[in-house]
Amino acid sequence: MIFDLKQYTGIGESCYVGRHASGLEVVVIPKNHASSYALLGTRYGGIDTTFKTQKEEDFVTVPDGIAHFLEHKLFENEDGTDSLRLFTALGARPNAYTSSDMTAYLFSTTDNMYKNLEILLKFVYAPYFTNETVQKEIGIIGQEIRMGKDNPYRNMYYALLESMYEKHPVRIEVAGSEESIARITPEILYRCHSTFYHPSNMTLCVCGGFSPEQVADLCDQYVPRSEKPIIENKFPEEKEGVVVKRVSQKMPVALPLFFAGLKLHDLSLSPMQAYAEHEILLDMLFGTGSDFYGRLYEKGLINDRFECACNVGRSYRYCLWQGESRDPDMVYEQILRELDEVKKAGLDRGAFERCKKSLYGHMVENFNSPMGIGDAFMDWHFLGGSLFALPSAIAAVSYEDVMTCLHRDYQPENMCISIGIPE
Repeated sequence: MIFDLKQYTGIGESCYVGRHASGLEVVVIPKNHASSYALLGTRYGGIDTTFKTQKEEDFVTVPDGIAHFLEHKLFENEDGTDSLRLFTALGARPNAYTSSDMTAYLFSTTDNMYKNLEILLKFVYAPYFTNETVQKEIGIIGQEIRMGKDNPYRNMYYALLESMYEKHPVRIEVAGSEESIARITPEILYRCHSTFYHPSNMTLCVCGGFSPEQVADLCDQYVPRSEKPIIENKFPEEKEGVVVKRVSQKMPVALPLFFAGLKLHDLSLSPMQAYAEHEILLDMLFGTGSDFYGRLYEKGLINDRFECACNVGRSYRYCLWQGESRDPDMVYEQILRELDEVKKAGLDRGAFERCKKSLYGHMVENFNSPMGIGDAFMDWHFLGGSLFALPSAIAAVSYEDVMTCLHRDYQPENMCISIGIPE
């Protein structure tokens, strides 16, 4: 495998990028830290339920929650060993996660990094499923789903997504439902694994003291080679506006909680540009240093748990406000009023410069640890962006860009709120 050295002089960072013969993209980020970090990720998450390859004429739809189910199952090996225990026996801290857009398997370690990398490459590419083990996992994940229903924040968050999106699978919980996972079989798992876990759909990112040559040697030994599937995903079209403007339900909370959302229909901007523009704008108008935050905090309408952010996915984007309040409807009314007033009055240029510099600083902070670098790199990589290019994308945002963003996207008909009321 041949590596290209990419240098980003503006932020003092560099990385080696190569493409293995299997199709796996390999990124080695040299860092002189006490610990090293590795992630093996696939562009496969909770939204990828309808797809086909070049060998199929028709799209197939698999049960919701299958990407998360696969993440759980892959740690179990055919010889009866558990890969999590193999990692911990070597002193590593392993983990895995599934989001709407991707699945990643990872470890952090201060020693035995190549042995741990060997374990990672071996178990992810060696699936083993039987009817018995699948049925056992259905019970385990079913219990996890039931426990999640007791989490008011999780419930109100997904209630908001269901209020924003009529059909898009981002509205579905990544873990699926008890009914959907009950339909999962070994055959479906093998099919999804052979499709989405092909090395050409995956990326290995290692950060720390790894040598590109030794990483390449392990890939030669443990990453399989087979015909590349050409994957085509299918996502339903979403109409303008939201499904429901307001939803509420009783929850086991001491203080009412809320999630307000803005559904973004325009996906024409690059993910990094959209993220940068919305994050700067949200911080200007609703961040802890804003007039809005200070005013509502003094009135007791919000507390220090109030926050807002922009979520950017492969086929969806939305902005989110969340917090606790004795009067969530009033907070929502104030958000709408603030947006309306600032459209008329314009944005403060000084606030724009401050929030832009703040976002830039937060992004650069990602480079202070192997874990921060690895996680952020993988997130942006599967969105078609680059962590190393993100600071430049932020620096390129102009006042006029943010003003255009405000008038184009922040429309009340695309907003809604989900409220959890104390029982």
